[in-house]
Amino acid sequence: MSSLIVDNPIDFDVWCRIEDGSQKLAAAWTANMNSQYIIDAFKIVRESIKIDGYIQIFVRCGWDDIPGLLLKLPKFVQKDTLIITQSSYRPSDCPRYCEIHSLRYVAQLCPVCNGFYISNVINGKRFVASKN
Repeated sequence: MSSLIVDNPIDFDVWCRIEDGSQKLAAAWTANMNSQYIIDAFKIVRESIKIDGYIQIFVRCGWDDIPGLLLKLPKFVQKDTLIITQSSYRPSDCPRYCEIHSLRYVAQLCPVCNGFYISNVINGKRFVASKN
């Protein structure tokens, strides 16, 4: 008899603080990432910064995709401010931190340590790492 998996595998978001005077670049990045108008992206960036100082630069990523994405950081990223979170949560909403994976999360266990997460996203398809 197979067991039913109730939880969904976790994917990840990448956040950063932006360099002073870089709101226009950050808004252009956000507009492109979300396929939206630049004016709407300006509002998102401004509101995001007001909340906790961070903006989202990569959304719903696979864990194994993140190292490659970090090699392609936009120019507006403030040095040493990157934060990786469990997807759909802001850095300020994640009470737990895994020192092994430098990951902020809300689940009971680090999703990467637990082994139940999205490993890669390729052409919109999400691949799941097998649960331990």
